[in-house]
Amino acid sequence: MSRADDLREALLRVENLLERLRMEYHRDMAERLFYLEHEVLSLRRELRRLSDILESLYSALTAPLGPLEAHRLRDLTSREVFSEPVRSSTSPTSAIFEERAKPRRKRALRSERKEAFGKVELTKDGVLRYLTTEANDTELRILRLLYENPDYGNRGSTEIARMIGKVREHTARTLKKLCEKGLLIREEGGIPYAYALPREVAEAVKAYLEGRA
Repeated sequence: MSRADDLREALLRVENLLERLRMEYHRDMAERLFYLEHEVLSLRRELRRLSDILESLYSALTAPLGPLEAHRLRDLTSREVFSEPVRSSTSPTSAIFEERAKPRRKRALRSERKEAFGKVELTKDGVLRYLTTEANDTELRILRLLYENPDYGNRGSTEIARMIGKVREHTARTLKKLCEKGLLIREEGGIPYAYALPREVAEAVKAYLEGRA
């Protein structure tokens, strides 16, 4: 083989390597952008929630007082009242605000309860119950893939999506959902993120697959 042939083969290997690096770079950037977009959406929701709270505060502080509240304010600002120690720190305005803020607090508590109920009981029986009654097809495919081929957990959502036959965006959302439920462990030290099954989940998936065999 001539030196020219050796040079062509070397250049071809370099081109192939550069192409693989380019594909890996674009795949990693796409996954990183997806998670950044999700964080931006979460931040926007929080900003809207803060805006609602500030509007409620402003409305409560600027709302016109009724005759009873106005009379109490006049009493508080009179010389006789200020000549004695103040025994209560509750003002009519704060009482009005607390009364108006109660429904919002109840809604917040309901949302907190809803989030708490989203967690799956991290025991073999609890996970197995979820797999047989609530898990959708994508969740089952992901859990089975990571149980049978744990190394795919280090390849990112793009490779996982390709293996289970789903689109990457849907797969990434499902991976995030499984992490929030406690069914997956996500290592965020690098890009792409790495996923692994907790021991209890692996045991439940094994029992689930054996039961369907």
